[in-house]
Amino acid sequence: MVLSKPLILALLASISLNLIFGYLSYSFYSDKAVAESQLEAAVDANKGLQQSLDKKDTACLATDENVAGYIKEKQELVKETDGVLSGIDKLPSLSIQVESKPKRQENVKEQTKDTPVSLDAKLGDDIKRVLSQSCHSAKGNNCDYP
Repeated sequence: MVLSKPLILALLASISLNLIFGYLSYSFYSDKAVAESQLEAAVDANKGLQQSLDKKDTACLATDENVAGYIKEKQELVKETDGVLSGIDKLPSLSIQVESKPKRQENVKEQTKDTPVSLDAKLGDDIKRVLSQSCHSAKGNNCDYP
């Protein structure tokens, strides 16, 4: 069995082409496998980022609701405080005792004398009422003042 030179060359060319195509096929298959694993990792990372973004949005909404509630409570407290202050302002003031010098003198001058108030003195009824209303509006305990 004698093989001719062109046949041997054709056989060698076929073997070399088969080896080249085999190598390229193996190389492309490994590149494809790497690309698929990277794609899978990117998809997983994307899902993680999406979950993180959803959690952040939920936390921001909760924070916004808390801040809005705080602002509303603060405004209500300011209104209540203003109401209590205006109630205190409307209280009648205590009359100041006035001492006058005898009218025998030519220049009669009236002098007012501030009487010291004891810290243990009882509160007036108007002040007790204002304090009790303020305490009840703040939902406090022991709001009745003796």
